[in-house]
Amino acid sequence: MMYLTSVGSMRQHDFSFCPDQFNRLFPFFIRIDAEMRIVAVGSGITKLYAVSEGQYFFDVFQIQRPSLEPENDLSS
Repeated sequence: MMYLTSVGSMRQHDFSFCPDQFNRLFPFFIRIDAEMRIVAVGSGITKLYAVSEGQYFFDVFQIQRPSLEPENDLSS
């Protein structure tokens, strides 16, 4: 569903998807709540990982940051 609302002379677009539509558009989504519990996952995620709703995000996933070293030193 797409809702159009008029704000002055500009138009604002509001989009709303049912869960099945959202899963088809974004099969690798992970939705978490304020306590970092998994509330919903896309079908693509469940094909790769044993994930179920209610699990804590960090019990299933680990976030790794790349170690970036500067290629050259511009201070000299």
